[in-house]
Amino acid sequence: MDLLILVFSILGNLSLGLLVYFKNPKSTTNRLFFALTLSLFLMLTANYFSVGDHDPSTILTGIRFAMFFASAVSYFYLLFVLTFPKSTLQLQTRKFIILTALTLTTMLVDISAYTFTSIKLTDSGAQPTPGPGIILFAIVTVGSVIASIYTLIHKSRHSTGVEKTQFNFILLGTSVMFGLIITTVFIPVNVFQYSAFAPLLPVYTLAFVGATAYAIVRHRLLDVRVIVARTVAYVGVATVLFVFYILLSVLAATFFLATPFTVRQIAVLSIISIITGYTFQPLRILFTRLTDNIFYKNDYDSNLFLSSLTKVMAEAILIDDIAHKLLQKIISEMRITRGAFVLTDAGKIFVTEPQGYKEEPKFSEKDVFALQALDKNLIFEELEEGPSKDLMRKLNVTVVIPLKTQVDHVGLLFLGEKASGEIYSAKDIKVLEIFSPEAAISFENAKSVEKIRRFNITLKEQVERATHELKDANAQLKELDKLKDEFLSVASHDLRTPMTAIKGYLWMAINERAGKITNPDLKRYLDISYTSAERMIQLINDLLNVSRIKAGRMQMVFEGLDLKPLMDQIFAEIMSKAAEKKIILKYEADAGIPKVILDKQRFPEILQNLIGNAIKFTPEKGKITVTAKKSKEKGLVEIAVTDTGVGLSKEDSSKLFEKYGRIESSYTAAKTSGGTGLGLYITKNYVDMHGGKIWVESEVGKGTSFIFTLKIADDEELKKMNAAQKKETSPTIPQPGNSVAREATVTIGK
Repeated sequence: MDLLILVFSILGNLSLGLLVYFKNPKSTTNRLFFALTLSLFLMLTANYFSVGDHDPSTILTGIRFAMFFASAVSYFYLLFVLTFPKSTLQLQTRKFIILTALTLTTMLVDISAYTFTSIKLTDSGAQPTPGPGIILFAIVTVGSVIASIYTLIHKSRHSTGVEKTQFNFILLGTSVMFGLIITTVFIPVNVFQYSAFAPLLPVYTLAFVGATAYAIVRHRLLDVRVIVARTVAYVGVATVLFVFYILLSVLAATFFLATPFTVRQIAVLSIISIITGYTFQPLRILFTRLTDNIFYKNDYDSNLFLSSLTKVMAEAILIDDIAHKLLQKIISEMRITRGAFVLTDAGKIFVTEPQGYKEEPKFSEKDVFALQALDKNLIFEELEEGPSKDLMRKLNVTVVIPLKTQVDHVGLLFLGEKASGEIYSAKDIKVLEIFSPEAAISFENAKSVEKIRRFNITLKEQVERATHELKDANAQLKELDKLKDEFLSVASHDLRTPMTAIKGYLWMAINERAGKITNPDLKRYLDISYTSAERMIQLINDLLNVSRIKAGRMQMVFEGLDLKPLMDQIFAEIMSKAAEKKIILKYEADAGIPKVILDKQRFPEILQNLIGNAIKFTPEKGKITVTAKKSKEKGLVEIAVTDTGVGLSKEDSSKLFEKYGRIESSYTAAKTSGGTGLGLYITKNYVDMHGGKIWVESEVGKGTSFIFTLKIADDEELKKMNAAQKKETSPTIPQPGNSVAREATVTIGK
């Protein structure tokens, strides 16, 4: 039974390892997996001899070699887990060298007398005596296993889809195999000197092999699912043949040589048969390649060769790709030292693709077109001495094959001498003659694709250049915009002082401070002038506020205040404007509205702007309601200014808070005086600085609601907001020709 388990486990491990390796021998992942299965095979074999013999020295040697190959198993498994599913080793060189050195040291200690010093045979089985080397084995080998499992868990958590499923199956097989090995073999043998479970080691490896095989068949592990069915068939046939050959050998030796076989001899014969069977094909390929490299006598099937060339031309699209792959196949299959495709277009060399040259060849257009003009196959050995042969000698080519369609010449195929030193056979030339017109058509089609590709590259470069120019232009525009803002700031600052003086003197004139006005027309002219001056000052203030906002110089001082006193003050200032249009202005607030965080100077401007807009666009005898309530959002108070005006469409709502954003629609259909379009822009910025947000809800013909939020007063939040203001804003910088004191000019009101 032990022998059957061993044979079955070895067949499973080696079959899967060879299957993966021959699918993609260049992949480091596949190589590591094969090395892992080979190490498992050797470990199982050594383990079998360590438990199936009653000779103490044989058992001790078997145990040491089992430990030796166990270290190799853990080493290759860790590298496999770190690399999978990539095709190159995913470990830094320094770490790889350290891990390899530690493993090799451990393996050398494993087969020495330091790991197991002696062995004692008892009724319960062999009891090995561990030495100090077992500590190194535990640290390096068991540590590698633990690191492998941790890596698998980490990769499984950070992967998705098929890869996650693959990692989970490998992790399952790994956990079962190594868990059983450590708990039933390693610990009992080294701690309790109990080895009864050691013969079951091959069974444990079947968990890993089974889980991995299932992942291959069901989840495309290592991309070999397509050939699993054939491999299973191959393993089945190989197993039957191995059993047959072993039985035949035993029977022959028993009946003809009269030599009885022991179980140990049958086991050795089985293992030798398995190794012979599995290594025959790789050895045959190896020796075939060696003799091929020496004698270069391998022939090729012309039909299969031409079919493979046609497949390349059908699958590849880019001209460089087609030329590279075709030349690679021609040189490899026909055993040629070097070659080159030289493709022409409109009297110039369009593409050159050389392979096998020690130095990059240089083909002049004069030489290429001189050979192309001959319009025939040229074979160096068959040419008489003359210009053509001299030119081929100069270019170091043995065969020249023209590539042409029915319409035009496409280029030339240059080939060097055969690697074997032989001349080109009639078969070689025939194959090249069949191939050349198909290649010419393929290159002609690819040439159009290449021209489009090159045009796209040129177009991309032009687009990138234009984009760069646009970025430069945008930077210049930003600089101009900055200069404009600075100009507006200076101009607004300088205009405000004289306009304030004009407004003050007009007010004094209207109120007859300098004498009585007897002419009614003069009184009307003064009223108009005063209104215009007042509007001009408002426009100047808006421009000045915008420049301060953009420059980050709008300083605010936040306090925790009640809304009611501020609302009363604002209503008192704006009530007269509402009364002129007979508009009802009303304030409503929920009970228990807490104090809010606001700036005493800028908060009234927010409401004055919103209520002023509502008055402007609400017809006579309308109604404007200002409401205050706790917001559904925690820590906020919601204030709304709702009117019964003309309303606005959804398309216009998004433009309301833009700078200079005036909307010519139903909302502005009412007869209103002109403005800069800055009021709502300034209002939004003020609300943002208060840590709130503002939005609009409106329906054409039914009115509009402007809603904004303020933060409920909190000491920590208040300190935080004031600190942020001081950090983000800089002191007001005096403009050229002015002083900060001008901003303190007293405004004489009506």
